[in-house]
Amino acid sequence: MNDGLYNINLSYSKERLQAEFSDTSTFEYFFAPHKPEQKFDYKWLIKRVDGGYGQELSDKFSSLLDVTDIRPRFMIQRSGYSLGFHKDAGTACSINFVCNNDPGPINFRDGPEYYEVALLNTQVDHAVLETKEDRWLFKLSIFDKTYDEVKSILMKHGKI
Repeated sequence: MNDGLYNINLSYSKERLQAEFSDTSTFEYFFAPHKPEQKFDYKWLIKRVDGGYGQELSDKFSSLLDVTDIRPRFMIQRSGYSLGFHKDAGTACSINFVCNNDPGPINFRDGPEYYEVALLNTQVDHAVLETKEDRWLFKLSIFDKTYDEVKSILMKHGKI
């Protein structure tokens, strides 16, 4: 098991999350806030969440974790695009839901990991290399609690 990722045992509706990806016209090109000049064009897309099932999950985790700064987002990494090794700027950790059926692994310096729902230490180098199909990700970015703090809370509630 990798120090950057812990699987979460969670009952949720993958189908409801997938449905919220259906209108890709509402996605925008992703850009890194700390590097606004760097645009990923069609390769990496993002949609902010302002309702629906994504918001419901965000609210549930916000309450469970007692966090005030959690940001839900839908992201699409286009097939054939590699997102190289990096640490997320500003995000302390995240809870990620892989929403498609054959997404490929996330890679850490010590090897690849496969998951469906996981707590991710975004301050550890990680990458998602070229995938065969678009990778759909629902991400709850957490800014005000560390990976270890969130992991401890989840473990206490039997979610890991």
